[in-house]
Amino acid sequence: MNTMIMKRGLSLAIIAAFAPVSGVQAAGEESQPTIVEVAQSAGIFNTLLAAAGAADLVGVINNEVPKTVFAPTDAAFAALPEGTVESLLLPENVDTLRNILLFHAHAGGVYSSGLKAGWLSMANGGSVEVSLANGPALVFEGGRSGIVAADGVASNGVIHKLDAVLLPSSTNIADTLVGDPRFSTLVAAASAAGVVDALAGLKGYTLFAPTDEAFAKLPAGTVEFLLKPENLQTLQSILLLHVSEGKRSGGDLLAGATPTLGGQDLMVHYSGGHLMIGDHAVITRTEIPVWNGVIHVIDTVLLP
Repeated sequence: MNTMIMKRGLSLAIIAAFAPVSGVQAAGEESQPTIVEVAQSAGIFNTLLAAAGAADLVGVINNEVPKTVFAPTDAAFAALPEGTVESLLLPENVDTLRNILLFHAHAGGVYSSGLKAGWLSMANGGSVEVSLANGPALVFEGGRSGIVAADGVASNGVIHKLDAVLLPSSTNIADTLVGDPRFSTLVAAASAAGVVDALAGLKGYTLFAPTDEAFAKLPAGTVEFLLKPENLQTLQSILLLHVSEGKRSGGDLLAGATPTLGGQDLMVHYSGGHLMIGDHAVITRTEIPVWNGVIHVIDTVLLP
């Protein structure tokens, strides 16, 4: 069973742990059930509960710390490839299972009225995009899960029922760049600067990624000059200008100045139908999701 299938199965576990349902007591009433108790009484989250048990997450789900659980039903799990759930419940796949389950939980209670378009941080360290177009939904790598029942209230949180299992991104920033032929020069530059491992391990960052064509627009000999060991500091200063702390969607970029690790703010605006950085760099694609951040593709190298 490949990693993607294993991850899908894991999602089942997380969902079981947090399942929401009708009949949940209203906020303010006494003796409200916990999230686990709500799931147990629902009758449609048996797979989630089994997965939560296998991942040793029942206690975490049932503690008093407020949390929001986005919970797929048994029907959502049944749509996964045959054998997925059984594979995820095996002891050797517990890490994958926990990762998927935690991708369905958010710290703090968030009701549907508080959901805003943009990125929402999840308990596994990743983020999922909230979409409010055509009804509230969570958008993840390779799919979309609609919120079909919202605001189930438990004593220790809120539950939103989903119609599909959320799958965490399986790649990080560095893996995504290495696997895309458009970024071979950027990968070479990051390798020469010794920051490839950092790009793989960073959590919650935004990368503005120049394509090979963007580097080709620089004066002849510039790239070769920057890749020389004696010019390491200059290369690093340029690369840091392309990284911002925090996962920033296209909408976030328009909200104000975007600070970079290079110490220079970027100003993003619309011009001529394009999302642009300053007067010259066009963002040709926004929001490529990765587990540890987000990538925006740009057609010009940013220079200090």
